[in-house]
Amino acid sequence: MDTDSTTTTGTVVSAGRWSPPALAVVTGWRIVLAGAAWAGFVLGMTRGDVWRWPNLAYWSQFSTLLVALTATGSLVAPLVVRGRSEWPRGSLRGAATTYTTLTLVVFPLLLSGTYDDLDGQLMHLVVPVLAILDWVLVGRNQAGVRWFGPLLWLIVPLLYLPVYVVRSNASRPLYGFLDPARGDFTGWVLILLAAVLLIGHLYWAVGRARAALVPAARPVRG
Repeated sequence: MDTDSTTTTGTVVSAGRWSPPALAVVTGWRIVLAGAAWAGFVLGMTRGDVWRWPNLAYWSQFSTLLVALTATGSLVAPLVVRGRSEWPRGSLRGAATTYTTLTLVVFPLLLSGTYDDLDGQLMHLVVPVLAILDWVLVGRNQAGVRWFGPLLWLIVPLLYLPVYVVRSNASRPLYGFLDPARGDFTGWVLILLAAVLLIGHLYWAVGRARAALVPAARPVRG
Protein backbone atom coordinates (compact mmCIF):
# COMPACT_ATOMS: atom_id res chain seq x y z
CA MET A 1 0.00 0.00 0.00
CA ASP A 2 3.01 2.23 -0.30
CA THR A 3 4.38 4.02 -3.33
CA ASP A 4 7.96 4.80 -4.28
CA SER A 5 9.09 8.13 -5.66
CA THR A 6 7.74 7.06 -9.07
CA THR A 7 4.57 5.10 -9.74
CA THR A 8 4.22 2.30 -12.27
CA THR A 9 2.52 4.75 -14.65
CA GLY A 10 5.52 7.06 -14.56
CA THR A 11 3.84 9.77 -12.50
CA VAL A 12 6.29 11.40 -10.14
CA VAL A 13 5.25 11.36 -6.51
CA SER A 14 6.95 13.67 -4.02
CA ALA A 15 8.93 12.12 -1.18
CA GLY A 16 6.70 11.42 1.78
CA ARG A 17 3.53 11.30 -0.30
CA TRP A 18 1.35 8.64 -1.91
CA SER A 19 -0.10 8.82 -5.37
CA PRO A 20 -3.84 9.63 -5.34
CA PRO A 21 -4.91 6.00 -5.96
CA ALA A 22 -2.64 4.69 -3.18
CA LEU A 23 -3.81 7.42 -0.81
CA ALA A 24 -7.42 6.45 -1.55
CA VAL A 25 -6.71 2.79 -0.74
CA VAL A 26 -4.88 3.64 2.49
CA THR A 27 -7.60 6.07 3.51
CA GLY A 28 -10.27 3.41 2.96
CA TRP A 29 -8.27 0.91 4.99
CA ARG A 30 -7.83 3.29 7.89
CA ILE A 31 -11.50 4.21 7.86
CA VAL A 32 -12.17 0.52 8.46
CA LEU A 33 -9.56 0.40 11.26
CA ALA A 34 -10.80 3.57 12.95
CA GLY A 35 -14.43 2.52 12.56
CA ALA A 36 -13.83 -0.90 14.10
CA ALA A 37 -11.87 0.64 16.99
CA TRP A 38 -14.47 3.32 17.74
CA ALA A 39 -17.28 0.76 17.53
CA GLY A 40 -15.45 -1.61 19.89
CA PHE A 41 -14.69 1.19 22.33
CA VAL A 42 -18.26 2.50 22.43
CA LEU A 43 -19.71 -0.98 22.88
CA GLY A 44 -17.17 -1.73 25.60
CA MET A 45 -18.06 1.45 27.47
CA THR A 46 -21.82 0.91 27.51
CA ARG A 47 -24.25 -1.46 29.14
CA GLY A 48 -27.64 -1.13 27.58
CA ASP A 49 -28.10 2.61 27.06
CA VAL A 50 -25.86 3.58 29.99
CA TRP A 51 -22.36 4.98 29.41
CA ARG A 52 -20.00 3.58 32.04
CA TRP A 53 -16.86 5.67 32.52
CA PRO A 54 -15.42 3.16 35.06
CA ASN A 55 -15.03 0.68 32.18
CA LEU A 56 -12.16 2.82 30.92
CA ALA A 57 -10.07 1.29 33.72
CA TYR A 58 -10.03 -1.96 31.75
CA TRP A 59 -6.96 -2.30 29.54
CA SER A 60 -9.08 -3.62 26.65
CA GLN A 61 -11.19 -0.46 26.46
CA PHE A 62 -8.17 1.75 27.04
CA SER A 63 -6.01 0.16 24.34
CA THR A 64 -8.92 0.15 21.88
CA LEU A 65 -9.43 3.87 22.47
CA LEU A 66 -5.77 4.54 21.70
CA VAL A 67 -6.03 2.62 18.43
CA ALA A 68 -9.17 4.60 17.55
CA LEU A 69 -7.41 7.91 18.25
CA THR A 70 -4.22 7.05 16.35
CA ALA A 71 -6.13 5.63 13.38
CA THR A 72 -8.24 8.78 13.25
CA GLY A 73 -5.06 10.83 13.49
CA SER A 74 -3.63 8.94 10.51
CA LEU A 75 -6.75 9.79 8.52
CA VAL A 76 -6.44 13.53 9.11
CA ALA A 77 -2.65 13.68 8.73
CA PRO A 78 -2.66 14.40 4.95
CA LEU A 79 -4.88 17.41 5.63
CA VAL A 80 -2.65 19.06 8.22
CA VAL A 81 0.99 18.13 7.51
CA ARG A 82 1.49 20.10 4.32
CA GLY A 83 0.16 17.48 1.96
CA ARG A 84 2.27 14.60 3.22
CA SER A 85 0.76 11.16 3.47
CA GLU A 86 1.16 10.79 7.24
CA TRP A 87 2.90 12.06 10.33
CA PRO A 88 6.70 12.07 10.14
CA ARG A 89 7.06 9.61 13.01
CA GLY A 90 4.98 6.60 13.94
CA SER A 91 5.64 6.55 17.68
CA LEU A 92 2.03 6.99 18.78
CA ARG A 93 0.80 4.44 16.26
CA GLY A 94 3.51 2.00 17.38
CA ALA A 95 2.57 2.48 21.02
CA ALA A 96 -1.13 1.87 20.33
CA THR A 97 -0.29 -1.22 18.28
CA THR A 98 1.88 -2.55 21.10
CA TYR A 99 -0.83 -2.02 23.72
CA THR A 100 -3.58 -3.63 21.66
CA THR A 101 -1.29 -6.58 20.90
CA LEU A 102 -0.98 -7.10 24.65
CA THR A 103 -4.79 -7.21 24.76
CA LEU A 104 -4.81 -9.77 21.95
CA VAL A 105 -2.38 -12.04 23.83
CA VAL A 106 -3.57 -11.66 27.43
CA PHE A 107 -7.30 -12.06 26.78
CA PRO A 108 -7.25 -15.73 25.67
CA LEU A 109 -4.11 -16.87 27.53
CA LEU A 110 -4.52 -15.33 30.99
CA LEU A 111 -8.21 -14.47 31.14
CA SER A 112 -9.60 -17.50 29.29
CA GLY A 113 -11.66 -15.02 27.35
CA THR A 114 -14.21 -15.97 24.75
CA TYR A 115 -15.45 -14.02 21.76
CA ASP A 116 -19.18 -14.45 22.30
CA ASP A 117 -20.29 -10.84 21.98
CA LEU A 118 -19.52 -8.14 19.43
CA ASP A 119 -17.63 -5.81 21.77
CA GLY A 120 -15.38 -8.69 22.83
CA GLN A 121 -14.77 -9.69 19.23
CA LEU A 122 -13.88 -6.15 18.24
CA MET A 123 -11.71 -5.16 21.21
CA HIS A 124 -9.91 -8.46 21.74
CA LEU A 125 -9.53 -9.79 18.22
CA VAL A 126 -10.58 -7.65 15.26
CA VAL A 127 -9.03 -4.33 16.31
CA PRO A 128 -5.70 -5.84 17.44
CA VAL A 129 -5.35 -7.84 14.21
CA LEU A 130 -6.22 -4.82 12.04
CA ALA A 131 -3.78 -2.62 13.98
CA ILE A 132 -0.99 -5.17 13.57
CA LEU A 133 -1.66 -5.43 9.84
CA ASP A 134 -1.65 -1.65 9.62
CA TRP A 135 1.75 -1.50 11.28
CA VAL A 136 3.30 -4.33 9.28
CA LEU A 137 1.88 -3.53 5.84
CA VAL A 138 0.63 0.05 5.67
CA GLY A 139 2.41 3.39 5.77
CA ARG A 140 6.03 4.32 6.10
CA ASN A 141 6.47 6.19 9.36
CA GLN A 142 7.17 2.93 11.23
CA ALA A 143 10.83 3.41 10.34
CA GLY A 144 10.79 6.85 11.94
CA VAL A 145 10.57 5.33 15.43
CA ARG A 146 13.86 5.62 17.31
CA TRP A 147 15.41 2.63 19.08
CA PHE A 148 14.38 4.03 22.47
CA GLY A 149 10.76 4.43 21.39
CA PRO A 150 9.64 1.12 22.98
CA LEU A 151 11.20 2.25 26.25
CA LEU A 152 9.05 5.37 26.19
CA TRP A 153 6.00 3.22 25.47
CA LEU A 154 6.37 1.81 28.99
CA ILE A 155 5.27 5.17 30.39
CA VAL A 156 1.59 4.59 29.67
CA PRO A 157 1.41 1.16 31.38
CA LEU A 158 3.28 2.61 34.36
CA LEU A 159 0.76 5.44 34.60
CA TYR A 160 -2.09 2.95 34.18
CA LEU A 161 -0.82 0.81 37.05
CA PRO A 162 -1.91 3.07 39.98
CA VAL A 163 -5.29 3.56 38.29
CA TYR A 164 -5.68 -0.20 38.12
CA VAL A 165 -4.68 -0.65 41.76
CA VAL A 166 -7.10 2.01 43.03
CA ARG A 167 -9.94 0.66 40.88
CA SER A 168 -9.27 -2.94 41.98
CA ASN A 169 -9.02 -2.04 45.66
CA ALA A 170 -12.29 -0.12 45.47
CA SER A 171 -14.26 -3.22 44.51
CA ARG A 172 -12.51 -6.33 43.21
CA PRO A 173 -9.54 -7.04 40.92
CA LEU A 174 -10.38 -6.15 37.35
CA TYR A 175 -8.40 -9.19 36.23
CA GLY A 176 -8.27 -12.32 38.37
CA PHE A 177 -4.62 -13.10 37.76
CA LEU A 178 -3.60 -9.51 38.58
CA ASP A 179 -4.72 -9.02 42.18
CA PRO A 180 -2.91 -6.24 44.12
CA ALA A 181 -3.57 -8.15 47.36
CA ARG A 182 -1.70 -11.24 46.24
CA GLY A 183 2.01 -11.87 46.65
CA ASP A 184 2.54 -12.55 42.95
CA PHE A 185 1.18 -9.16 41.89
CA THR A 186 4.60 -7.55 41.47
CA GLY A 187 5.83 -10.53 39.48
CA TRP A 188 2.90 -10.30 37.06
CA VAL A 189 3.42 -6.56 36.68
CA LEU A 190 7.06 -7.13 35.72
CA ILE A 191 6.06 -9.86 33.27
CA LEU A 192 3.52 -7.59 31.59
CA LEU A 193 5.97 -4.68 31.41
CA ALA A 194 8.56 -7.01 29.88
CA ALA A 195 5.95 -8.14 27.35
CA VAL A 196 5.25 -4.53 26.38
CA LEU A 197 8.97 -3.93 25.94
CA LEU A 198 9.43 -7.10 23.89
CA ILE A 199 6.45 -6.43 21.64
CA GLY A 200 7.49 -2.82 21.20
CA HIS A 201 11.01 -3.74 20.10
CA LEU A 202 9.58 -6.36 17.75
CA TYR A 203 7.51 -3.68 16.03
CA TRP A 204 10.48 -1.32 16.00
CA ALA A 205 12.49 -4.05 14.23
CA VAL A 206 9.66 -4.57 11.73
CA GLY A 207 9.77 -0.87 10.89
CA ARG A 208 13.52 -0.96 10.34
CA ALA A 209 13.27 -4.10 8.23
CA ARG A 210 10.59 -2.57 6.02
CA ALA A 211 12.74 0.50 5.48
CA ALA A 212 15.66 -1.70 4.43
CA LEU A 213 13.66 -3.95 2.10
CA VAL A 214 11.05 -1.59 0.67
CA PRO A 215 12.24 1.83 -0.55
CA ALA A 216 8.70 3.23 -0.28
CA ALA A 217 8.64 2.31 3.42
CA ARG A 218 11.57 4.54 4.35
CA PRO A 219 10.92 7.27 6.91
CA VAL A 220 8.94 10.33 5.97
CA ARG A 221 11.24 13.33 6.38
CA GLY A 222 10.32 16.78 7.55
